[in-house]
Amino acid sequence: METVHTPQVLILACGALATEIRDITRLHRLGNVTLECLPGILHNRPSEIPDAVRARLDRARGNYDRILLGYGDCGTGGELADIA
Repeated sequence: METVHTPQVLILACGALATEIRDITRLHRLGNVTLECLPGILHNRPSEIPDAVRARLDRARGNYDRILLGYGDCGTGGELADIA
């Protein structure tokens, strides 16, 4: 019998979206999805958000099949758009 691999997914999101994202993953029974949110206090220092996201992504690479970002601009002046 062939084993089916369920991709492990990390959603790295703004804490302001945590409740809604968690509700969606529960509603659709997405047990393969891990939600992590950076501290909401970063909204008071939006210039620090891109570096915090990059640092968390660097630690997550290799541990998940896919990584999704759940952010708006969050006051970063478009800097989140350049993160790959």
